[in-house]
Amino acid sequence: MSPKRIVLYSPLQVATASLFAGWVLPQPAVRIRSRSLLWSELMLGSALALGLATCTTGAARDVERPPNVIIVLADDLGYGDLPAYGGTDIATPTLDRMAREGVRLTSFYSYPTCTAARAALMTGCFPKRIGLDVGSRFTVLLHADEKGLAPSEVTIAEVLRERGYATACVGKWHLGDQPVFLPTRQGFDEFFGLPYSHDIEPGNPRAAERGYPALPLLDGETVVELGPSPDGLTRRFTERALAFIERNAERPFFLFLSHAMPHQPVGADPAAWRDLDAETRAAIEAGDYAARDALYGLAIEELDASLGLILAKLEELGLDDDTLVLFLSDNGPQLRVGSAGPLRGRKGSALEGGSRVPFLARWPGHLEAGAVRDEVVRIEDVLATVAARAGAPRPRGIDGRDAWPILSGGAAEAPRVHFFWVKGRIAAIRRGPWKLYTTGELFDVEADPGEGSDVAADNRDAVRGLMRYIDAARAAFGDHESLGPACRPAGRVVDPRPLELGAPAPERPPNVVLVFTDDQGYGDVGCFGSRTISTPHLDRMAAEGIRLTSFYAQAVCGPSRAALMTGSYPIRVGEPGNRKHEHTVLHEREVTIAEVLKGAGYATACIGKWHLAGARRADGSWDARLMPNAQGFDEFFGTPEYNGITAYVDEHPFRSPLMRNGEVIVPEVEDWSDITRRYTDEALRFLRAHQEEPFFLYLAHTMPHVPLGTSPDFRSNPAGPYANAIEEIDWSVGRILAELEALGLDDETLVIFTSDNGPWIETTEGNDPKARAFLPRDHSGDAGPLRGYKMVTWEGGLRVPFIARWPGRIPAGAVSDEVVATIDLFPTFARLARAPMPFGWTLDGRDVWPILAGAEDATSPHEAFYYYSFTHLQAVRSGRWKLVVPRPEFPRWTGFSARFIGDDVATTELYDLDADPGETHDVAAEHPDVVARLEALIETGREELGDYDRIGTGARFFETGERRPHLWRGPLTGRPQPPSGR
Repeated sequence: MSPKRIVLYSPLQVATASLFAGWVLPQPAVRIRSRSLLWSELMLGSALALGLATCTTGAARDVERPPNVIIVLADDLGYGDLPAYGGTDIATPTLDRMAREGVRLTSFYSYPTCTAARAALMTGCFPKRIGLDVGSRFTVLLHADEKGLAPSEVTIAEVLRERGYATACVGKWHLGDQPVFLPTRQGFDEFFGLPYSHDIEPGNPRAAERGYPALPLLDGETVVELGPSPDGLTRRFTERALAFIERNAERPFFLFLSHAMPHQPVGADPAAWRDLDAETRAAIEAGDYAARDALYGLAIEELDASLGLILAKLEELGLDDDTLVLFLSDNGPQLRVGSAGPLRGRKGSALEGGSRVPFLARWPGHLEAGAVRDEVVRIEDVLATVAARAGAPRPRGIDGRDAWPILSGGAAEAPRVHFFWVKGRIAAIRRGPWKLYTTGELFDVEADPGEGSDVAADNRDAVRGLMRYIDAARAAFGDHESLGPACRPAGRVVDPRPLELGAPAPERPPNVVLVFTDDQGYGDVGCFGSRTISTPHLDRMAAEGIRLTSFYAQAVCGPSRAALMTGSYPIRVGEPGNRKHEHTVLHEREVTIAEVLKGAGYATACIGKWHLAGARRADGSWDARLMPNAQGFDEFFGTPEYNGITAYVDEHPFRSPLMRNGEVIVPEVEDWSDITRRYTDEALRFLRAHQEEPFFLYLAHTMPHVPLGTSPDFRSNPAGPYANAIEEIDWSVGRILAELEALGLDDETLVIFTSDNGPWIETTEGNDPKARAFLPRDHSGDAGPLRGYKMVTWEGGLRVPFIARWPGRIPAGAVSDEVVATIDLFPTFARLARAPMPFGWTLDGRDVWPILAGAEDATSPHEAFYYYSFTHLQAVRSGRWKLVVPRPEFPRWTGFSARFIGDDVATTELYDLDADPGETHDVAAEHPDVVARLEALIETGREELGDYDRIGTGARFFETGERRPHLWRGPLTGRPQPPSGR
């Protein structure tokens, strides 16, 4: 077969391209199916004051056939290395041609390190906003790094693929090497290249101290080679890029060609080494890293020749006028090689030479030939610019702006602001001609690009104005390792592992079904001691799985769901307006387990009660930003809050709607008799629809919360309506288990059953003997041997039944009394799914899979478990001991729950829960050392998490303004009145 025709443009290209004449173009790569585009962002980044960022959805222009887009990214190429930017030592005829036929930007800014630059390019966000300004162990991401680009972030590849583009990433990725972070999970149909820089390998002089493994080369998600030579990388990447273009010539395509060169160790095709002296050649062949610096010019010329082949392929296929080609570098040159031209500084520096890089754009017929623009454009602007040209919507919450007005020479616009982040800190800012360092130095970089003359003394107004930008950015984004309220966490995986050659595709992660009941007591399941309620399916689950006898939720519905969704104590969780609500209102920027699993490719559904969106608005609607579909769930069918307060709906004016996603399908449910059956039918439909992919089903039953309702088949238990409701839930569990077996998913699914809090026992209002009757006793559950009930922090309020079943993975008939809580389910599910968790995000939960799996040495990961009533810290458990701190009766700061807390605790009490789960014998006087230790844990909890009268140092706030403006300042005691209206 004769080689394809190559169009050449200069004698140098003839000579260089001849080196590539024998390149064999590979067969089309197998496409890796990856997740759909996440248009609903994990957390919306707020626009900063002073015009720092725009966060609206741009109106994209309508185009019939969007342009192909090729982004060629060089690695560590200096501003002064190219003749188009004043360089004289290296010949780059293709890049010179691009400059003549397109637009050259002279004030284009990236970031001074590889990972940060690529994060901004891929997402259109400041790297600090998405937690990728630094790596977890170094300034960039290394091998087997727990950190990476959160799958919830929307990449340029996802934006274009949604528009119908074929997408490919060829070359260096450097945004996380674990499978969930790879390009094939971030919108790219194909990936061929390196997960990180090619110097992260055993030949590196620092490899021993950092434990570098062999460098992996991946095709898709499979390692096809270890230790590829740097001398062949440019050639191999170009081969794959040309093949991709040819395969996709009939449809729009996006090619991200991210070269490894001229990053050290520098590599170039050995056929071009003919001018090297024998000593240098021998040193290179002997593995001398520094000797490879002699290849720097050759490496850039090879990049230029590669680009020549790309342009030639476009002309050959008739795509030249239909393709926008961008060429840029990720940052300035490294220390020993390269040139920043007239600029001071190099890679890693806040000086101009660290971040100002070459940028060329070519699109025949659309961009003015030979144009030069000196306005500031940032690497974040690439996504917005490309999206607009493709007719695609710009994702919300990004910092980039469409730079087409600058590229096309259109109307002038307000100057853009560029922040120079170095190792997580803002080191400088540029706006217009001015660049201000946080040290106070000011430079006019239009007149003085080399930053030779500090003019701060003569331009105090400019200094003050720029410092306002810096102060606003610090307040929004934090500084150094801190994450500010405008930041979104990077992804994080548990137990990251080095990539291995030919590693088989990882086994399918388990499906997860979580059945969460409402107000079910500890003693309301047969296997937990009930003698009046028949639960054969739950008993079967326990016989075939594990039962936890010290499993803790929270004391009331909303906080319990917040703990489950976020893996954090509710008092830590951020809420709108910086407030705390008795039923937690989950801030849209909190990270939920559904978002984490969805980011790992799971289909997700919330069926049942949500209760994390607050009260309905004046028009009767709920804030869509706070509902399940905006918190990681693909599907929602259920109620936005609880179903009522009293035993019978017609005794109370409150009625809840029934919704499907954002649509109200029943405005006011007046009869709850079919709700468990409807939820079950929806759950079975979801299982069938998603049997071919991993799924997370959160089945949050409304029952047995009052008002109770059961279908006609479940009304015969003499114990009354509550027992009937539990038996219908048991029937529902049986239907789900049967469906999993019928679908062949039984051995691939972790099924968990638990409750949100203890039973609601309130026979008279507030259980005040003098008050009027409230809930009939047969409408309430049983805490078994435990003291207390819903809304109090005795054991019966928070300790709930828990059963987990996963055939072949969880031992049958196991029982554990280790302390585990709903906060632990988030990290446990994430670990099993190998899903990235939010990096730098404090979770109170811990991975408890060893306990669920029945490991012999598995113990609780919690030194302390804290008992809160609303924001009031009332007790702590550590091992077998529980310490209850003094409190008055009816503590008003506990809000609605106060009416249940009619027993004051005059002095500190200590209980041995192993011997006395009913908390009947105070043994504080007998164990003063235990009391002292647990009192110290109480103070730790107050400091980190907070209390009714203080804000914890670890509490999350996502908005500016006063924090917890409603912090308790009122009277301490007095029986509160029952709620009115709701």
